[in-house]
Amino acid sequence: MTRPTHLSRARGFALAALLITTSPLMTACNDGPSRPDAKEYPDNGGVIFDGDPRITQMSGIHADAGQRVAFGATLVTNTTADVATLKNATLSGDVSTDDAEIVNMFVHDPQDGQGGQLGAAPWPYQDFPTIVEPLAGHTLEKGEKLAVLFVIDVKKTGAWTWPITRVVYEQDGTTFETSVTFGFQVCPTATETCER
Repeated sequence: MTRPTHLSRARGFALAALLITTSPLMTACNDGPSRPDAKEYPDNGGVIFDGDPRITQMSGIHADAGQRVAFGATLVTNTTADVATLKNATLSGDVSTDDAEIVNMFVHDPQDGQGGQLGAAPWPYQDFPTIVEPLAGHTLEKGEKLAVLFVIDVKKTGAWTWPITRVVYEQDGTTFETSVTFGFQVCPTATETCER
């Protein structure tokens, strides 16, 4: 059975990092790369992930073949005056699409009072399907912060790990990417812990 992790607004966003790393479904890890590599686009644009880029973290959920899950623990912010248009997002890892596959990418405002921030959960979860919007083409104004949410089909039971989260966007006619070592892991329901 999948067990959701939901970061509510009522708990305060200042505690989000603490909640993420102390939840029983989520684990903070320090054995990954200190910086994401294999960048396709420049990473010096105005959109950045919240959090310390030197820290590696992992959100996880227990699920088996045939289940659909969501990961929404990362936030991006536009730090410049130029509007950014989100183009794509991905989870990077050594996972075949025959094993588990991203089927949708969404964004939502975690501070709008409708849902808070979703860490990891079965999908659909509560009212999230009604408050999220497609990521591709969504614009991010100056200072705007959005939660990025991935929906994943688990096709085979196993331990599937994506250690890096990436977002590709366009700003002032140039395509950029931003990435963070805050990843996602799907673990079989038959196991208490997940080997990485």
